[in-house]
Amino acid sequence: MRESVNVAELVDIENTFNSLNMPMQLEYDSLTGLLCRASFLEKAANDIPDLLKRYGHAVVITLDLKDMKGFNSSYGQEAGDRLLCGIADILKQHFGTEHCSRFGEDRYYVFTRAVGIDIELDGIIKQIQNMNNGHTLPVRMGICAINDDSLSVDIACDRARTACDTLRDSYDSGFVWFDEKLADENTKKEYIIKNLDTAISKGWIHVYLQPVIRTLTGELCGFEALSRWQDPKYGLLYPNDFIKILEQNRLSHKLDNYVVLKVVKLLRERQNNDLPVVPVSINISRADFVVSDSVSYITDIVNRYGIRKNLINIEITETAMVSDNGIISTAIDRFRDEGFSVWMDDFGSGYSSLNVLKDFMFDQIKIDMAFFKNFNERSKTIVTMMIEMAKKLGIHTLAEGVENYELLNFLRSVGCEKIQGHFFGKAMRCDEIESYLETRNITWEARHNAVMYDKAGLANVIVDNPVALFLSDGSAFKGLYCNDEFKETLMTAGYEDLAAFERDINLPESPKGRKCRDLAYKAKRHNAEEYMTFLANNNYYRLSFRVIAASNETYILYTTMDSLVYDNDRNHTSELDTIARKIMFNYDSIHYVDLIEHTGSIIASNIPTEKVGDVIEDTNSYYSEHVMQYIHPNEHKRWKEFVSYGNIRNILKNNKRGNFSALFRMRQIDGSFEWTEFTVTSFRGTNSHKLLVSSKPAIINDPDVMKVIEELVKNNLGNIEAHHVVSENIWDLLINKSDVKFFWKDRNLRFLGASKAFYDYYGLTAEQVVGKTSEEMGWHIDNSISRKTDESIINKGESVKEALRQNIVNGVSHRIAVTKYPLYNKGKIQGLMGFFVDTEQNSAESGVFNFTDPVTGLMNGRGLMVASLELHDNYHKNRENYIHIVLDIPEYTDIQEDYGDTASQELLCKVADILRSIFKTSFILARASGAQFSICKATTGFNDMMDLVQKAQTEIHNIHSLNGFNCTVHADYGIARASEANTIQEVVSLAFSRMRKSREQNF
Repeated sequence: MRESVNVAELVDIENTFNSLNMPMQLEYDSLTGLLCRASFLEKAANDIPDLLKRYGHAVVITLDLKDMKGFNSSYGQEAGDRLLCGIADILKQHFGTEHCSRFGEDRYYVFTRAVGIDIELDGIIKQIQNMNNGHTLPVRMGICAINDDSLSVDIACDRARTACDTLRDSYDSGFVWFDEKLADENTKKEYIIKNLDTAISKGWIHVYLQPVIRTLTGELCGFEALSRWQDPKYGLLYPNDFIKILEQNRLSHKLDNYVVLKVVKLLRERQNNDLPVVPVSINISRADFVVSDSVSYITDIVNRYGIRKNLINIEITETAMVSDNGIISTAIDRFRDEGFSVWMDDFGSGYSSLNVLKDFMFDQIKIDMAFFKNFNERSKTIVTMMIEMAKKLGIHTLAEGVENYELLNFLRSVGCEKIQGHFFGKAMRCDEIESYLETRNITWEARHNAVMYDKAGLANVIVDNPVALFLSDGSAFKGLYCNDEFKETLMTAGYEDLAAFERDINLPESPKGRKCRDLAYKAKRHNAEEYMTFLANNNYYRLSFRVIAASNETYILYTTMDSLVYDNDRNHTSELDTIARKIMFNYDSIHYVDLIEHTGSIIASNIPTEKVGDVIEDTNSYYSEHVMQYIHPNEHKRWKEFVSYGNIRNILKNNKRGNFSALFRMRQIDGSFEWTEFTVTSFRGTNSHKLLVSSKPAIINDPDVMKVIEELVKNNLGNIEAHHVVSENIWDLLINKSDVKFFWKDRNLRFLGASKAFYDYYGLTAEQVVGKTSEEMGWHIDNSISRKTDESIINKGESVKEALRQNIVNGVSHRIAVTKYPLYNKGKIQGLMGFFVDTEQNSAESGVFNFTDPVTGLMNGRGLMVASLELHDNYHKNRENYIHIVLDIPEYTDIQEDYGDTASQELLCKVADILRSIFKTSFILARASGAQFSICKATTGFNDMMDLVQKAQTEIHNIHSLNGFNCTVHADYGIARASEANTIQEVVSLAFSRMRKSREQNF
């Protein structure tokens, strides 16, 4: 049996052991030779009491290097290790090896006596600055004083680190003592960490919104969401009080997720109440990506509340990217793929701004407000270059921290798109927004205009030539921007400023305004830069328009205006110049013509194919052939007579005024014909062979008067000889030149051939049709009816006249009237021949309703209904199963609202093209409404259909651009079979139900 232990004996053994002063077993860092963390803490706890006895006070010091990862990235890991070892050697020199430690990659700790430590640390800073041939880093230090042995080493180290962290944003070396103020801040820090969940659950944290203003319009185009913590103990806390604390402790995702939820709920509430909304940007901390899946969370919240993703912008600070290991770059790509816009916050605040732009895909940069403090010419140059570079990269720009009118004007002048700062409003509570905007007379930007302005904002206006931006709807102009060079050019033309020029071209009776409207129309229609010349203040100017962005009927024109200077030795006579100056504003088109040389030049023109300065090589053919194509066909004969050399000579010879005019109907840019007055004016004396041929809209363009003139012109034309087409080859006419959709088949009902009109109707070639049956081509919904008819013709010699059938052409069901006859050879039926008429085409021409969707060319909803009924009827009669697929693009409505009709219709057409390319001619393809499509086919191959629809889904998701705007779209689908339901309505409902279920699962 074991004897009991005598406690007194154990105490004696311990005292004896301690009296031997056995050395500690210390562990050292393999790289620097300094103590490891555990050994340092043990050694400090053992030695600090001796320091207190000897010196009265001791200290714990922590040293931290600024941006060690950036150093390794620039100079390499080996150079970084040498730097760490060099700093360790300096610390050993001053404090000894066993008083120093390296806790982490670039954080050192030291314990030593307090006497003279300030002077010693200053010396250490200088040593570090001068080491390694200057290839070093700033060092930040925190000091915690130990005055008695009641303070543990662990707590002293934490306090030293707290002091050191106050220098986190400093780029200079230095040190800070931990004091009572820092102690209070540390207490506050611990309070924030412990009470974050409480603050969120009890609503202590409020979301404030700061306005973002569009520089082109002065309208509200967005908000930034900022948080305020109304605490019962500390009062109102600002982001600087708690954001970094939460980031350092990896709690920021809780705050950011809360802000996202509050913003999304706010947007949903405003939309439910039919109130205007603009995008809101939300800051996401780097730490969020480490501890949570922010992309999935934000996407889920936005989808759950039905908010458009372009109403949420994601802001990530530039400094977060510097040490990215792939997590953030992947998240950025995922955000953008989901349809969110991603912004770089505080651009220019870090060391690696250009590298970040190179390596990460951002939609917008926010220029750091630090650039606008002590703003000078050097700052202006840097900001200008930033904005110009961003535009070239296709990245939008926003400047934050704008607080005065001078800075606003500068940023507008260099093309910065958006402004944020106290000049337009500080961050405010949501319930303060409406009254504030009303007080400042700031209006909400419409979403469809936002996309247009965003696109226009990428236009580079930092150029040396005169440039302006005008907003136009085809009938009026509004000046949005002009550079200094444009202002100077306007002044030489007699305009005080851009507003004066705008007023002039908007006057209804202004010839210049009419010319500008025509020029804008040409630029929009041709999608190209168009020019015109006009006279102002006794000088010629050349104005150009180019459409750079559009939204429905509104568009933005990139405008240039140059003063034209002519050399003294120019070929035009002074008399020509004088006359041209007088008539420049009154005519749309002016040609200078030499009757002897038969040449000319274009002075001004509204004809799309003519450019100012073009040379007319042969005036005879130019007017009788080129210009005549714009004259109404009924007036070609009169036009030829009007421009003939002999006619012009005779009239001018007998006309003392030196000019004559005539009216002709001329085709306009939009394809319509308008009565136009053409005037021929001759010079006097020896220059009488030189002419100006000019045109302008006739005064008498009233419709009723035009009818009278048209009758007069007709009566003066005389009899027109009829034109007859004669051909000896009637077969050739039928097959190659007629509109008859003619075909013939053999006894096996295989096509032997068809007319050109037949092939064109189906969009096929002879090689694709000949040798196949109608069933193999998949044209008929009910193949049994067509086959029975053809068999009756072949076997019984029966004829069929104008039998109505349902025919599938490019996925669209058409109703046709088909006529067929048997083909005989030596008294035996060898096959059949026939032709058909598309009754819907004929109905459309006569104004009767048809079943084709005008946007996509697929079937419309009613056509789908008719085709589906026939499929279902065929299923019940012949038990031939069919599949109905419903496919929907959920982003369609948002794209229509934000990007306009042109983009939304382009989406519909692209989806239709994808469906046609994947689902061949035997499928019924329809657009029921919006972006909801249906795909139907009589088939039993369910798995094959699944493969096809998934392929279509993938290709639709690859649509990333619409009308020049970036976008992200998805396709949801549901499939149902006739055998799963009793009625056609049940089949369609089942497909819709499965599509909705699939969408909910994805979200």
